[in-house]
Amino acid sequence: MNTTSSKMGNGMEAARETFSHASARVDEATQDARKAASEKLQEGAAYARQHAGEALDAAQGLAKSASRYARENPGQAILIGLGGLLLASLLFRRR
Repeated sequence: MNTTSSKMGNGMEAARETFSHASARVDEATQDARKAASEKLQEGAAYARQHAGEALDAAQGLAKSASRYARENPGQAILIGLGGLLLASLLFRRR
């Protein structure tokens, strides 16, 4: 029985060791995945900040142009504004 119990003990030790290695590899893979996700998230945030700034600049430029157009052509600006309101009311009425 001594050899049987020693073989069983060796098998259990081998199983523990295998489990320990597998657990370490899973932890390592999880850390790598978190690190990669964090890097991608940071890259995405930087990309979004860059393009948000560009969109803000474009919106400010459009607002300045619209302002200038309204000052130079007030009658047409009023008609364009009324047309926009009419279109918006038609769209909202359907919903």
